[in-house]
Amino acid sequence: MKPLDQCWSVSEAVGLATILEASAPKLGNVHPAASFADMHFGHFVASATAVSTVFRDVHTLTLGQLVLDSVKATRLRAGCNTNLGTILLLAPLAKAACMPAGKIDRRSLHHAVTEVLQGLSSDDSRLIYEAIRWAQPGGLGDQSSNDIAQEAPARLLDAMEQVAEIDLVAKQYATGFNDLFQLFLPWLEDALLKHSCTLKAILHLQLQIMVWQPDSLIARKCGLNRAQQVQAMAREARKAMESDEVDSRQHLMQFDSFLRSDGNKLNPGTTADLVAATLFCRLVES
Repeated sequence: MKPLDQCWSVSEAVGLATILEASAPKLGNVHPAASFADMHFGHFVASATAVSTVFRDVHTLTLGQLVLDSVKATRLRAGCNTNLGTILLLAPLAKAACMPAGKIDRRSLHHAVTEVLQGLSSDDSRLIYEAIRWAQPGGLGDQSSNDIAQEAPARLLDAMEQVAEIDLVAKQYATGFNDLFQLFLPWLEDALLKHSCTLKAILHLQLQIMVWQPDSLIARKCGLNRAQQVQAMAREARKAMESDEVDSRQHLMQFDSFLRSDGNKLNPGTTADLVAATLFCRLVES
């Protein structure tokens, strides 16, 4: 039986989802056969182990404390920021997975995460802002208000809604994770039907998401025009992957090399976060 065909506890699903995401040979990302100058696969395994340990207390920790403790555990074990976006996505989903009294299915999980987001407190907002500062990824966009360098807003969703158009993680908070439940999970199901190899299905999901929207991390580092260029190239790479052309593998390798050029500035990191969150939801479904 494949891992994605089984139901896992919340903490197990957090660890397995993040390890599966990092293990798949996704284009432009770290995986067992590809490293960055300052980051390798071992960092992601250490992060996954640390964070899954924190998520064992998902029932007792507030969402804000869950995020902050996970970021601190990652910093302690990995020594770098490998997973801030993933943690921000997993925390409300994990809290939601604890809410249904009976069977966890896609509909109940979607409803529950909306309740979790609506119930965020000012303390959650403060702790999440503190966590983002700990991870040191930069601000929540270039907005003059609700920037991460300033005091946290009383309502976290106000800040997320303000940058939802330019940050896909923030967009999930602002829209109740509609993209994940309505798009990403069906795309994952289709990929699993097409590919007997789970890791290849994850690569397929990565390309689907990259084609859907320009990656937020690339846009923040290199500008929207560059991110849209990568989006167009992802569209061609997906076509190559779906075809039976002899040179399809070569096409994917060339795109991967392009994403790794210029010091990995074109690393589609936000897409990786969304992939991990999608895998988590698939793993906790019973």
